Amino acid sequence: MDAISLDKHQVSGRVQALEDTLYTQMRFLQESVEAHNAYLSVIQRSIDDFVNRGQQNNLRIRSLPESDQENLHLVLQELFNLVWGKPIDTPILFDGAYRALQPRGPKDERPRNIICRLHYFTCKEEILEALKHSSQPLLQHSTPVSIYPGSPCRCDESCNQSQINYVLET
Repeated sequence: MDAISLDKHQVSGRVQALEDTLYTQMRFLQESVEAHNAYLSVIQRSIDDFVNRGQQNNLRIRSLPESDQENLHLVLQELFNLVWGKPIDTPILFDGAYRALQPRGPKDERPRNIICRLHYFTCKEEILEALKHSSQPLLQHSTPVSIYPGSPCRCDESCNQSQINYVLET
């Protein structure tokens, strides 16, 4: 009986030592995961900041009709000069323009958005300011067209998660 009691006491001591070791390791791992999560959040914010800075000259054009042989630079030059009230052949410096990366839908569906990057931030701001003060809707080939600042999806998602509402007044 004494041998069983002694064995029970030794096993109990070993179990307690294992539980203490396991608790210590679990606490260390939990703290490490929390530290990594915090670090990843900091890195993600930095990446988002770089992306936002890279897209600060972008404009998103919605509802501009698509055609098979379209030259986006010329179409946008005409559209932006119309907004500014300048002759349509006045050159505008673009860094790039493309349709949203998604499959092209049928003719009766809404056309894909256009994302364009203007070379100068001031040009983008002048276009948005001119739209804000315009009393009539912007039309291109009898179709109403909307122009918005180009913001990355992650920025929109984080604003939605934070319940930040923003509206572009045109």
